[in-house]
Amino acid sequence: MSVLRRIIFTAVLLLYSCSLVVASSDDKWIIHEVQYGENVYRISLKYKVNMVSVMLWNELDTLYTIQAGQKLKIKIKEQAQKPSISQKTERVQTTERVQTVSQDTYHIVKAGENVFRISLRYKVSMDAIKSLNNLDSNCTIEIGQKLLISKSEKKATKPVAQKIIVQKPVVQKPVPQVQQKQTSVEKQPMNPKKGSIIESLKAQFQKNRQYIVMGLGALLVLIIIYLLIRLILKRGPDYNYKKELYTDYISDWLYSADSQFIPPWLFKDMKNKNLRELFTKELIGLKANLLGATGNRLVELYEKLGLQDYIIKKLNSRDINFKLEAINEISQMEVKSLSVHLFKYVNHSNQELRKLAQFSWLKLNPEKYEELFQVNNILMEEPTKDDFKYIFADAATTPEYKNWVDYPNKSVALFAIKMIGFLKQYDALDVLHDQLEEADMFMKKSIIEALKILNDESSADLLQNLYFRENKEMKAYILKVLPGFGVESNEQYFKDLMVKEKDAKLRVKANEALNEHYAR
Repeated sequence: MSVLRRIIFTAVLLLYSCSLVVASSDDKWIIHEVQYGENVYRISLKYKVNMVSVMLWNELDTLYTIQAGQKLKIKIKEQAQKPSISQKTERVQTTERVQTVSQDTYHIVKAGENVFRISLRYKVSMDAIKSLNNLDSNCTIEIGQKLLISKSEKKATKPVAQKIIVQKPVVQKPVPQVQQKQTSVEKQPMNPKKGSIIESLKAQFQKNRQYIVMGLGALLVLIIIYLLIRLILKRGPDYNYKKELYTDYISDWLYSADSQFIPPWLFKDMKNKNLRELFTKELIGLKANLLGATGNRLVELYEKLGLQDYIIKKLNSRDINFKLEAINEISQMEVKSLSVHLFKYVNHSNQELRKLAQFSWLKLNPEKYEELFQVNNILMEEPTKDDFKYIFADAATTPEYKNWVDYPNKSVALFAIKMIGFLKQYDALDVLHDQLEEADMFMKKSIIEALKILNDESSADLLQNLYFRENKEMKAYILKVLPGFGVESNEQYFKDLMVKEKDAKLRVKANEALNEHYAR
């Protein structure tokens, strides 16, 4: 609500400022010469005008930019009623005083001006300006400098005060034209047609003041109406009600015979980002508990509502988080039609995005795993147990990963070894045993982890024989893993090592392995 108040206050201030700047046809200009100790505030009080107007008329930046001797333009109201006889006398006396003032023309130098431009403006020679102001040979001038443009002689005064007073008091002679010229602003340039842009704009304001004020008032009303509408609409829909409505509709779609119809209000809701995300969340929650044909019905509803179009937009965005959200949604909803959009991210430079794209693509296309492995220089990510449960546990088909254990791409081979262990593919034991002899240390550890999950006695015998051909680090790792196989031959094997092993640390580890064997 504070924002609304600030906007209304700004609009009112704008309206008031325009009313101050726009002049009426009954106004006239006078010149005030600043005296020592005066400021804009005191001058505005003297002439009963607005302080802001004085600043605008004279293009002042602040209240403290005036100096003694500076001439300011002041706009005052003409007197509507006829003056009295005493006023006539005062005006005549004023006329005599003004007529005796010098007609010298001055110019205050502004930014970007030089003597040449000033001479063109007033149609005088540069030499004349130079001589009148004692300028140097380069005609150097400064911003704010007061230049004398031309001099004229003082005019004689005609004492006519007595005659005006004796005449009929009702009739008032018009103010002499000479006075109006004397009380006007600084002498205008020689060519009046070339007025400044500011003066022309002010003239337009004078002619159209009423329409401008009315227009600004109408604009203010429209702004207030618009803000009120925004405040009303800002409340948004009732999300609890929408959530119940979506849940009921999805249930009807799954189990009702007349569920093919999609109401127009639901299409309209899907155009709202928040409502679309709420509906999708309900779909994903139900899809997690449904398999087979029932789960496919939810995918059908998802596609008929056109939600896949919004997912594609997220995938094409530059924000990695949007891409991750989109791939997660595709994987959870199992929308196979969108798997083609996942394939371009399976070898992405971002590890998190690459891993999710690989696993989601395998979940949707388990029978096409070979296409993924054969991607040029693909860097496969190793799956964890949580990844396996989330993505691979409910796979309809099981790929034969033993065919990829000896694949030249090391990341693919490691992925295949991990999957053999998670899927417990016992027919891959011989392949793992053969690779155990030739693999490097990192690959050997992955193979041993897979053999541990398969927990075959022949694998334990193989590790016992492998122990004597390995280095100290690999021997320690074998002693750590062997108790997990739980074979009876481990007991005597650990006892022999405690006697025959020359390395004291390995003998300690053999003793620890024996204790763990007994504990199992």
